[in-house]
Amino acid sequence: MKKAVLILCMALAAWLGATARTARDFFVAAPDDVLPLLPQSVRLDMLDYFAFGSTRPSTNAFGGEARMTALSDAVLAFDTDKDVNVQIAVIPTAKADTLLALVTTLRMPVADSDVQFFTTGWEPASKAPFSMPLYAEWLSAEGLRHSDDVHTELPFMPVSAEFDPEARMLMLSNQAPEYLDKSRRDSIAPRIVASRVYDITDGKFMLRK
Repeated sequence: MKKAVLILCMALAAWLGATARTARDFFVAAPDDVLPLLPQSVRLDMLDYFAFGSTRPSTNAFGGEARMTALSDAVLAFDTDKDVNVQIAVIPTAKADTLLALVTTLRMPVADSDVQFFTTGWEPASKAPFSMPLYAEWLSAEGLRHSDDVHTELPFMPVSAEFDPEARMLMLSNQAPEYLDKSRRDSIAPRIVASRVYDITDGKFMLRK
């Protein structure tokens, strides 16, 4: 009986250890094909510099400057070079499992993000709980009535994404105003949606009304 209890306790401790991994742990463990510009040794340097408050950059695989910009148990953000920021967010689900969200934001000509989901083993998630809204979803009622005009002004809709796991939400910001010059910006503003916020509960994403 005591042996069975001991085995159960050991199994529970192992499970707790596995589920308690932080964004830092997943950043270090990421395979090179997920973060091709940052070999593991470079990632460890970035973490060390950040921990000691140093602004010294690390050198990525192409000789560019990489540095950590934010770090908590639930989220980690870093620049792979001057034009690319990446965020890793840890998202618990209802099944006591965990998903990893990888947000890659290009800053040229304005911020534009892509969101991917992975298992804790850095395998692509079999079913992503969220996908970026379609172009039409960024149009207001007026924009839908004048969609051809909007398309002429905006051939693509630049959108930045940022996770706030502590607040359990994903924030999307329409960057179109930064893409357009002022004369076009004022005319297009009423025709687009400025932002979308999603609340995250048990791994599910619900658009905030």
